[in-house]
Amino acid sequence: MKRNLLQFLLVAFLSSLVLFSCNNNASVKEKDNEVVASEKDYFNYAGFEFSFTQKSTGTLNSIVHSSYEYKTIDQNGAEITCSGWYEYKLDNELAGFDLIIVDCHGTIMDKTSCPSEKGASFDASYFGSKKVMIIAPDYLGYGSSSGAVHPYCVAELNARNIIDSVLSIKLKTGYKFSENCKTLIMGYSQGGQTSLATYKCIQDCIPAEYKSELNVQKVYSGAGPYNLLATMDEYLSSDSVIAPFIYFVVKAYLSVNYDSLKEYDINDFFTSEFLNNHNQFAPSSPNMRESIDALNYSMSLNGVKVPEGLIEAYLDGADLITIMKNPEYQQFILANSDTVVKFIEYYTYSDITKLVTPQFLDPSSKMTKAFKEVLKQNNIAAGWKPEIPVYIYHHVKDDMVPFKNFEMLKKGMKGCNEIIFDKDEQEFDLEEPFDFVHRHAGAVFYQRVIEDINENF
Repeated sequence: MKRNLLQFLLVAFLSSLVLFSCNNNASVKEKDNEVVASEKDYFNYAGFEFSFTQKSTGTLNSIVHSSYEYKTIDQNGAEITCSGWYEYKLDNELAGFDLIIVDCHGTIMDKTSCPSEKGASFDASYFGSKKVMIIAPDYLGYGSSSGAVHPYCVAELNARNIIDSVLSIKLKTGYKFSENCKTLIMGYSQGGQTSLATYKCIQDCIPAEYKSELNVQKVYSGAGPYNLLATMDEYLSSDSVIAPFIYFVVKAYLSVNYDSLKEYDINDFFTSEFLNNHNQFAPSSPNMRESIDALNYSMSLNGVKVPEGLIEAYLDGADLITIMKNPEYQQFILANSDTVVKFIEYYTYSDITKLVTPQFLDPSSKMTKAFKEVLKQNNIAAGWKPEIPVYIYHHVKDDMVPFKNFEMLKKGMKGCNEIIFDKDEQEFDLEEPFDFVHRHAGAVFYQRVIEDINENF
């Protein structure tokens, strides 16, 4: 029990993901994989003009890396400036580029951990002599758009932002791209959903000239919540509920202003007990420091002080696993585990009624039905078939994103020969504290993707 709760310390406060006990043998039913038409049109490009502004640039080990801003739209269809990161090998600057790799990032909470601040998931040196440009956009709500609510897992809106970020570089810079320049899209976890949604919208939603300009040749999606309704249902039915994930989703979907949800606000979904204590949780929350300070304060009540270096290292965006492998930090957490557990239990709900309202728990309520319908609008596990090769990876024992997403996608894409489904069953050594199958599997995913790109592109 303590081990799982200690893992939550990393999940809820340091990586904002979700730890749960799931039934990987649960059957997939057609009604669970339903798709309904979207009431939002994020792909009306009439009157829209792409823009590109370079914010900063530098060169390190012969890799040119730059942050930039681009124009896109927000939840209401209004134009907004977002940001991102791109990089390439210096010797390709004059020769031009034959390949673009779009890196869709996973869930992040601290604003300073977005790509425009910290770079992509990998660098251009991984691809040998290939003339490649890596583009890693910030999602809406991060970087230059940090004042906006991040539309967490709102598939089509995140896709529109990714598409605009890539087209801004292709259409509004002086870089040379070969006539047949290919684009590959990839992402893991939240990025797994975003990468697949981005291609779906390129295939089915955007003008033909933009689809031709992007020339997407393959998509790599790992451990994504492709069916968000099923993901949330499984999360809520787990042994204990960790507050942030469901809060992220509800707040994001309310921010989109779906007609069917306009009469509701956050107070209709969550109890006053939760909102009074935990309202600091949200992707790109400016109050992330408050969450860390809450831990520090609770420890101080017991005469213990959290090492300042640990807090600052996290807030500065250092790699979390590296932080937790620091012997001093590990010793501190383990030596004070009882206090940490008491604090963590404060944010962990074995009684779901203390987290969400009876109205939200009632499947027959008008509000719950409306909310489930908008989640179905963003279900990308069914209702379409990709026209290009797609690689789908998921570990059967994933402890953050339910494997059920893989199963639903496989069922929803039955008969589509373009998709390669890679079900990973290997065992990982999870003996160290703060270790997860999801994180190990992510490393496997990126390794396999990079190998495939080097071999086939």
